Amino acid sequence: MPVPEPLLKAVGRWTGSSRLNLPYLPEGEQVEESASTLTVTTDQKQTYATVDITWSTKGDDQTGRILVAGGEDGNVSAGWSDSWHQSGGVMSLVGNGMTGPTKVTGAFSAGEGPDWGWRIEFWSDGPDAFQMKMFVITPDGEETWAVQGDYVRA
Repeated sequence: MPVPEPLLKAVGRWTGSSRLNLPYLPEGEQVEESASTLTVTTDQKQTYATVDITWSTKGDDQTGRILVAGGEDGNVSAGWSDSWHQSGGVMSLVGNGMTGPTKVTGAFSAGEGPDWGWRIEFWSDGPDAFQMKMFVITPDGEETWAVQGDYVRA
């Protein structure tokens, strides 16, 4: 099972900014930006990639990790956890993007009622630019961006 191409090309350390979108806050307070780092590593056989991310919100440092692996069928699977969104859980995500932008989608419980969705996308705008974007998806299928990280090689 190979590492998806966008992540294989992104192996290394990146620096940039992370924007957190909280649409339930009053206008003007919804988007918070912080310095961010992203590091992509692979195992020796390049069967999976690990994406480690740092950022902060309200002055509190945060960390996250995403484990991504590609399948022989061209599908991609991932496990994601972080110190702010997941509160100790691990979300399983599946998708595609072995050669183009990598996109994986999972679901989470929002308490009573149907589950909500979450999508993570990775793509590169060249050898020295890398982006990660996360979306929250309502049970009705409406999507809103939640996190956007823009990075350059460190």
